[in-house]
This record gives sequence, structure tokens and C-alpha cells, in this order.
Amino acid sequence: MQKWIQNFGIDFKGIVIIQYCASAKRYLIGEPCNLVHIETIETTWGEEIDKDKGHKFGFLCKQGSPMAFYEGSLLMDPNPPVN
Repeated sequence: MQKWIQNFGIDFKGIVIIQYCASAKRYLIGEPCNLVHIETIETTWGEEIDKDKGHKFGFLCKQGSPMAFYEGSLLMDPNPPVN
């Protein structure tokens, strides 16, 4: 995640898949001509993960249809290309 923020930060524009682990569902935000972009990033480092430790991302996307359920497979590249 750190490398992703360094590489793209607020300049990120694309499609976002959010995984909700409690229900094993994934949501797709964004469309090919209406990309998601990051509006804000806040980072907090508390003592423990459940006590305000992590990142808060504010995404903005104008799209023609509601969020969709994403049911495809995911492949995570541990070494993404650097732009």
C-alpha cells in the first residue's frame, strides 16, 4: 500500500474494487469513461490497528449506474509497473 500511495497518491484515476470480508462480497466502483479518483488521503498511526491506525481514502466518482457486485477473480501483482 505504501508504494501504491507513493506512486499514485491523489493522482490515481481508475476503477476500484472494495472487498467486504464479513460478507465475502466485492463492490466495483467506477466505469470506463467515469473513473474513480482519490480526493483525500489521511494517515493515522495509533498504538493498535483497531485504534485509529491506518489510512482513510476519500474517493470521488460520477457514474451512470450504482455500485456493482464484482464476481470475477482477482490477481494481485506484488511488483506493479512504476509510471
